[in-house]
Amino acid sequence: MSIKNLPFILYFLALFAYHIGLFGEAEVSRSSMDGAQRHFDALFVSDANGAYVVQQPIQIGGVRLGPGATIGANVELAGIRLGDLEGQEIEVMQQEGRLVLLVDLDR
Repeated sequence: MSIKNLPFILYFLALFAYHIGLFGEAEVSRSSMDGAQRHFDALFVSDANGAYVVQQPIQIGGVRLGPGATIGANVELAGIRLGDLEGQEIEVMQQEGRLVLLVDLDR
């Protein structure tokens, strides 16, 4: 191996790292295309007052919520009432360490 091959080797390694998802963006595009779904119960748990407690980092519309955040049953976030989604499979996309809920408001 000579020094003149080094730029090619570095380019190849960077391209490989990008395709296996080491740079985040590749992960977003892959998971947005696979139609990942999560059951409502994997994302939220009902508390004694009927409110929903977030189980993992999520985003609904422009609202980001961390684990332990509590949302009232009748509260709407980005036009979505969580009570309407209870018991359903929800399409999600992984982005920046959280699940973005992709909800069709016309259903």
